[in-house]
Amino acid sequence: MKKFESYRQPKETDSRVLKQEIVAEPFHCDFSTHLTMGVLGNHLLNVAGNHANARNFGIETFKTLSWVLSRLVIEMDEMPVQHDHFSLETWTTSLSRLFTNREFAMYNPEGKAIGFATSIWALIDLETRRPLNPLSVNDGQLKQYMYPEYTVPIQGPGHIRMTAPEEVYRHVVCYSDIDLNGHLNSMRYIEHLLNCFELDYHRTHRLRRLDIAYSAECYAGDEIKILRQEKAPDVWMLEVVKPDGKAAVKSLLEFE
Repeated sequence: MKKFESYRQPKETDSRVLKQEIVAEPFHCDFSTHLTMGVLGNHLLNVAGNHANARNFGIETFKTLSWVLSRLVIEMDEMPVQHDHFSLETWTTSLSRLFTNREFAMYNPEGKAIGFATSIWALIDLETRRPLNPLSVNDGQLKQYMYPEYTVPIQGPGHIRMTAPEEVYRHVVCYSDIDLNGHLNSMRYIEHLLNCFELDYHRTHRLRRLDIAYSAECYAGDEIKILRQEKAPDVWMLEVVKPDGKAAVKSLLEFE
């Protein structure tokens, strides 16, 4: 199903938007030759960081502060295949006392939309790990970069609550999982969630929509387990559970 066929890339790039050209490298693709959702997520984070740093509200400016991803929704009409070129745009739409909303749009070389994403971020003090009001830094200059009229045609994060889950996966967090902050990388969670499905399932199904909520951190040596429950045909709820029994991540995956 092509949900975004009528959406075209704007002819002019607004100064509040950052546009980057991306190539789907073969070593970033899976057995089907399509870009993996985890790698796509890394592209989103990279472009988001470039956008923020270029406007003096990124971690290169703040030094002792950092943006932390809280929610992410990605919905794709089609995933680029190896060697495909596509453009990725990002901008911020709103700013509140604790959170900011960031949107993403992906277009093929002909300017046709292939996917969109929406996300929620918090600004934290790296020493205290406590959230800060984004308007309290840089004299509130972040306001000037808001672009609320450029909206994405996807639903935002939903409520994820399982009632009868089953354990389907266990993993001990190791070297390849850890990011520069010393905990399990946010995009690695996506890879572990997708590992909960057999290869044959991936051969016959495509991940159309990912909705993921981050609530706690996992560290090297932690044995995580993933619980799963089917909400509807090919719509799955999953939860990553820490050794103390608390949920680190909740997610909803919609395949077609």
